[in-house]
Amino acid sequence: MFKNMKFKKIIVQNIDDSISLYEGKILVKNYKPQYDFKKSYEYFDHITSIALKKFKFFNNNNLSWSLESLNFQPMFWHVSFNTLKYKDFFDKYGFNIPSTDLNENVRNSYNRACLFLRNDSLIKSLVIILRSLKSYFFMFVWVLINVLKKKKNKIWIDKFIITDYRYNHPNLKKIIHNSNYLEILNRFSAPTSHIIRKNNFIDGLEKEILKRISGYKLLSYAIKFLKPKKIIVRDDLDYFQGILLAAKLNKIKIIGVGHGVMYQWASNIFGPRSFCVLNPIIFDKIYVWHSSFKDLICKKTTLYHSSQIKLCGWLQKFSYDNKKNNNNGDYVLYPFEHHTDYISIKKLLLKFIKLGKKIVIKKYPGWKNYSIFENINIEFVDDFSDKHLNNVFVIVALGTTMIFEFISRNYLVIYPEQSGYHLYEELNIPGLISDKEFFNGKEDFNFDFKLEEITDEFQQEFI
Repeated sequence: MFKNMKFKKIIVQNIDDSISLYEGKILVKNYKPQYDFKKSYEYFDHITSIALKKFKFFNNNNLSWSLESLNFQPMFWHVSFNTLKYKDFFDKYGFNIPSTDLNENVRNSYNRACLFLRNDSLIKSLVIILRSLKSYFFMFVWVLINVLKKKKNKIWIDKFIITDYRYNHPNLKKIIHNSNYLEILNRFSAPTSHIIRKNNFIDGLEKEILKRISGYKLLSYAIKFLKPKKIIVRDDLDYFQGILLAAKLNKIKIIGVGHGVMYQWASNIFGPRSFCVLNPIIFDKIYVWHSSFKDLICKKTTLYHSSQIKLCGWLQKFSYDNKKNNNNGDYVLYPFEHHTDYISIKKLLLKFIKLGKKIVIKKYPGWKNYSIFENINIEFVDDFSDKHLNNVFVIVALGTTMIFEFISRNYLVIYPEQSGYHLYEELNIPGLISDKEFFNGKEDFNFDFKLEEITDEFQQEFI
């Protein structure tokens, strides 16, 4: 395990999201994750206010923009959330101890907390530089080919919306198919940046922004030559923020489409809580899947005006037509979540095993490591069958979009109350209750939640 270890101290990221500090080959201490969204957002507000004072505005054609707004998502989910998650460790040891993964499919939360400080090795940096150069070459060829083919005045649509399972509703597929569109942000039209060495937190934060807007000049040329009618992309662009900046600079309408449930910790949509950002770079419109999500954003966002928040309806096809009608079922179903509180979920599943229930876990697409559930009598499936769905006791979940889809079919969804990872506390969704309420005998369950149809307004965006 530590055969090639060169460091006196090293951090090991574990599958349950805990981190272990080793000195040599000796385990010093294991740090369990401590989830607290409210404190994490307070910390996000704090570091955001500091960062905004340090950065100069991006100026172009007599317009000034705050590029920092493009970095809000990693500021919260990478840095703030994970720093507070391992606060005891960081308070004692800082951010300089290297880390390693011992398991496949481990989300390295520790490394994410160090995002604006950590530098890649020379070899990895060279590989990324080569990939970046290739992406720029592909983008140049993509523009040239589409100019020669006269692919002008089309609607540009993000490949993610066209191909990802989150947007698999057949009505949405039909809407896109019937539109006059050009696919973007695919392997030929998504320029990415190479790694630039980070010297300190603020410097690293600034360079992270430069990575996220990489290719905006080339994308601007593409806009000038191909003259898109509008641009429709996912709401979380991650390292492809260059398309958002290019659209704003060239005064092309760009629309963000939610990729699932909207909760109040989506910092790229809600922004800081304690102050407003001057001239943020945001979408002209943002479409969300449900009216309850729209109401929440209008109530809490400091980035968007309520007139910019639109309802698109539910864009993911729910695969199960079954309606819950059996209150004494044998099965507890858990659709595996790659973002969750594994420790609390595991404890809750064990409670149901003690009640004599059978646990069935639906695998997450592309995820291979389920070792946190080793030595537990659990059935893993690629999908829930009618046998499972017709004999359900409850659903267990914390963060998946499927929570709302199951509730719309009158399935009761239970989450672990003690977890600080409860995403939806401000949505007040009926049919979603804590394990404390459930085991204390709560019986007055309300399932007044419906998946809303795709709206006419959203369909008109593709015409």
